Amino acid sequence: MIDNITNYLKNKVDQYEIYYEESINDSGNINKNEIDVFTEGHSKGLGIRVALGKKIGFANTTNIDHFKECCDNAIKIAKLNN
Repeated sequence: MIDNITNYLKNKVDQYEIYYEESINDSGNINKNEIDVFTEGHSKGLGIRVALGKKIGFANTTNIDHFKECCDNAIKIAKLNN
């Protein structure tokens, strides 16, 4: 995934940073020595910071399959900055 993002950004911006986080959470309640409630959670997130000259843009998403849209949004934000 990171290689795909790097290849997408390398000719579009001067510099970039990629932040990726993935977490898995398990939690449960025990009542009278028996599991009462058990839940599992899984989340992923991606943040992209780009530099175009002295202009900086940042965008993030929790849908990493849409990383190109996230990169493009960071580029758009950088272009809008003064």
